[in-house]
Amino acid sequence: MPQTRLLDSLRRTCDLTAETFEKQAGELTRLSGAIVEAFHRDGRLFVAGSGNLTQIAALVEAYFVDRLTSFERPPLPAVALGQNLPLGTALDQHGRSAERLARPFSMLARSGDLLLMFADGSHDPALEALGQAAADLGCPTTLVRPERLDWTGPPVEFCFQLPTDHDGEQVELSLLFGRLLCELVERGLFQAV
Repeated sequence: MPQTRLLDSLRRTCDLTAETFEKQAGELTRLSGAIVEAFHRDGRLFVAGSGNLTQIAALVEAYFVDRLTSFERPPLPAVALGQNLPLGTALDQHGRSAERLARPFSMLARSGDLLLMFADGSHDPALEALGQAAADLGCPTTLVRPERLDWTGPPVEFCFQLPTDHDGEQVELSLLFGRLLCELVERGLFQAV
């Protein structure tokens, strides 16, 4: 019986993965091309997430800064936001926790940079404020979100939808999205990959 549940879970994961990436392969490829172009113009990729996806943003940053494959390459300019606990605490004490992502982004980002946001399905004013800061600077924005999320932030250039409300599945699909995106960007920059 436990083996049947395990196999059912694995099948669901495989089906969700296929459904998610087969439907949106063109959007993912288009996004990777935009990142390659931005990197050629000395742009950077800022990454942020809400809830459990904050850690996914940090892992995606690591993929870009280090490497996915065995060949040597220079670090790619990616910066994860939301890792500054003292800033988050200070802003929270002053009733401005919604600024925890937008404030450092506004200090560091410039026109030509890109923003990748992972939304976990809950309403997050910090992600919306970050999206607005990116729009104000003219930075193209990508939103990875569950289909059911009613995004109330500014319009985004790229939207990648996850067909699940399950937290664990969102984490798995978001991490795979980040890995595939980095892989496509590596191939775009370094043809030998």
